[in-house]
Amino acid sequence: MFLAIDIGNSTMKLAIYKADKLINYLVRNPKSFNPNMLDNSKPSAAAISSVVPSDTKKISQSIGEHFKISPYIIHQESKLNINIDYDNPASLGIDRICSAEGAVKLSNDLPGNDNRKGILVIDFGTATTINFIGGKNTFSGGIILPGFRLMVNALSRNTAQLPEITIQNYSTFIGKNTKAAIASGIINSTISLIEKTMENLWMEGVGKLTVYATGGNYSFFGPHLSINHTFVEDLVLRGVKAIYERNNVAK
Repeated sequence: MFLAIDIGNSTMKLAIYKADKLINYLVRNPKSFNPNMLDNSKPSAAAISSVVPSDTKKISQSIGEHFKISPYIIHQESKLNINIDYDNPASLGIDRICSAEGAVKLSNDLPGNDNRKGILVIDFGTATTINFIGGKNTFSGGIILPGFRLMVNALSRNTAQLPEITIQNYSTFIGKNTKAAIASGIINSTISLIEKTMENLWMEGVGKLTVYATGGNYSFFGPHLSINHTFVEDLVLRGVKAIYERNNVAK
């Protein structure tokens, strides 16, 4: 069994794989992680992607002591299955790299892969990221904007007397009350940017795109996304696994 972990700013995601088959998927608070929750899986190897170094050290040590394995920590010098075309590769978040890795791994297994001109990866997390992987599996850049909760919190913090917003407040494009208007603004600004990104790539001659979506806020946006896409809950964790294999097979 292989354990993949992604430690983000808000939550920690864990997946157990047997070969390439997802056996278990968990979302937890990294501050309350206890390796006992994985006793039924008994992983023999593990890898961690993290944007929170303090949590990385604690969780890696906890897993190592409990299962007698040494988790591989993905870092900027890790060997990748993708190429990076970015002004400053060191500034590219590990989570974005892992989601791209997961998408490439899945896309390479699809029939008709030779006709694909690129991959678009949309991660609806704390921030929403839209990343483009072009020819020769090259990460070519992307777009970052606030996620659902960040937008809600920004409005609530800076505007007096605004109500709490949930996805249930969205009804029509033109909101008939304040809650509906805010929900529409948040959802449709994000959806419109994604569709504009697709349009721009098409105009630039990219052609056929494979689109993957992931992230904890997908439920807010996914139902309103008109473009053909595949939701993969464990996309980042599949990327963690792919990077682990790239760095360990060569040893």
